[in-house]
Amino acid sequence: MTVPRFHRVVTIERFIMDQERLYPEATGDLSNLLYDIALAENIDPDLAFGLVRTESAFKNAATSHVGAMGLMQIMPATARWLANRLGL
Repeated sequence: MTVPRFHRVVTIERFIMDQERLYPEATGDLSNLLYDIALAENIDPDLAFGLVRTESAFKNAATSHVGAMGLMQIMPATARWLANRLGL
């Protein structure tokens, strides 16, 4: 079964947001973590890096003036909707 690309991108976001808990040894090395997860999820690492750089400049705590949060600047309502849809 092929996982939709949007789900894979959200998976990267979830892993990165939880990086301190899931990957304590990688806390200081976000770029390696992002690269490894992108490859594991069959996403072009250039796409993942470009998205995170554009959306948050690699700042974990980035927030926008409209309320988007995190490395990929996902709106809280979108995150709740997607989590509900995926049964998370």
